[in-house]
Amino acid sequence: MSNELIRELVAAVEAARKAHESLFTQCLTNGVFTQWGQPVDCTALNEAGRLASYALIAKARAYLETGGWTKVSDGLP
Repeated sequence: MSNELIRELVAAVEAARKAHESLFTQCLTNGVFTQWGQPVDCTALNEAGRLASYALIAKARAYLETGGWTKVSDGLP
């Protein structure tokens, strides 16, 4: 995988994270409700998005810093 591709993937993940944070801020301000007026708990969605984006960005940055993947740093078998 080329460094340029990694940089593009990092940029895409960071853009998705910013969009998610913007949506989350909107939800905090106005709330999200079901069609029956019950509040929607977005905790699991928010946590999954946070974990996925930070993990992907950390791995991509590690790849760029080391010039490739290593078994130790990537937890590969």
